[in-house]
Amino acid sequence: MLAEGGLAEEDGDVTFYGLYASTPAIENWTFDAYWLWLRDARGLNDTNLGFFAERLEDVFGVDDYDATNIHTIGLRASGMIGGFDLNAEAAYQWGDAGQVGYIFKPFLYGDDDAEYANWAGTIEAGYTFDAMWQPRVFLGFDYYGGEDNRDISLFDWLWPFDQPEASVSFNRLFSDTMRSGFFDLNNDLSNVWIGRGGVMAHPTESVTVIASLTYFEALNAFDSPVYWDFGGLRIPVAPGLSFWTTEGADDLGWEIDLVGVYRYTEDLSFEGQISYLFPGDGLVDGSFTSWNGLVTNQGSDKDDSIYLTFETSLRF
Repeated sequence: MLAEGGLAEEDGDVTFYGLYASTPAIENWTFDAYWLWLRDARGLNDTNLGFFAERLEDVFGVDDYDATNIHTIGLRASGMIGGFDLNAEAAYQWGDAGQVGYIFKPFLYGDDDAEYANWAGTIEAGYTFDAMWQPRVFLGFDYYGGEDNRDISLFDWLWPFDQPEASVSFNRLFSDTMRSGFFDLNNDLSNVWIGRGGVMAHPTESVTVIASLTYFEALNAFDSPVYWDFGGLRIPVAPGLSFWTTEGADDLGWEIDLVGVYRYTEDLSFEGQISYLFPGDGLVDGSFTSWNGLVTNQGSDKDDSIYLTFETSLRF
């Protein structure tokens, strides 16, 4: 039970269920399968009008939200053969997306037909050389399906009963994987694909160093309102005319990461990381990839950025 609706609603709870199965059917390999279900039954209403107005809404098919149901099924395989290792996972997500559709409303009504229908996947392959420092080289690819349907036509803009099509991207639920220290701090980066590669080494039994290069690209870029650019300051030409847009870029940029881990004991470790970001036009223009595709990652300029972190971990 993630949230309880209380006395205001008969069925207004947010609940999370799941089934997970794992088997080491092959030596040095593990295979997993799972089904996860997030149900959000909190009530949604665009309006609270009189009888006649509510009946009119029924005729036009608006303001009729179902409970949000996010179903996610997935398969995973992880293991190694000699010096070669592989980790691969694929998942599909479907269900009613009322909580997302509700926020897509230019005037009164949101998208009460919004649905989840997205794929996600990750794969990383590596090879460890039997040599000094045990160097491991690796390549990886990540995909979090998404869309950006924020463009509307002039007719849609004029029609008061317009229900815009919501932009529903893969919901990463409770992921513990951070893909970037710059724009994935809440582990909810979506509507992107990611390519990465690097090398790992162990100078001593207690020290691990990792160097990697990562590329990020939005799957569906955001077409922003037409604006004037005055030295980096953007002034919309006509902010009220949301149908008048300019095509956005999908290149989010490149990131270089250097990580060092020192395991003082089995329970105490220290980790430091420095990351350098070369922002792409998709970051400068702004793309909806944060908060599972619902928040823009837009920065303030084209300047490169540096991210530093240091942490201590103690298990007890």
